[in-house]
Amino acid sequence: MKLRDLALRILMMISGLSLIGLGIAMFVKAGLGADPITVLCQGISITANISLGRALQLNGLALFVVLLIIGREYIGLGTFAGGPSSLEPWLMCLAPQCAALQPPLGSRGPY
Repeated sequence: MKLRDLALRILMMISGLSLIGLGIAMFVKAGLGADPITVLCQGISITANISLGRALQLNGLALFVVLLIIGREYIGLGTFAGGPSSLEPWLMCLAPQCAALQPPLGSRGPY
């Protein structure tokens, strides 16, 4: 594969992941719901009193460990690009006060 083709694929991958992250962040911020993985992580964040971003990171780590055990041949560049380029930057832009996305201690939160 040529260097130009690789650079184009990486650019397309990061752009796509960023658009997906923006969509998820807008749905979460608007209170319209989200995809099943984000809803699972919202439940984890409320139950464990951690931020949504941290719950998504822990979920990604758990899935990565499963992938290491089951199918190492599927691990590639996209496996590692999904974390930092997807949801967290958009959540930071849309909610500068991260407390809006993290429920207060002892509450069940807005979700």
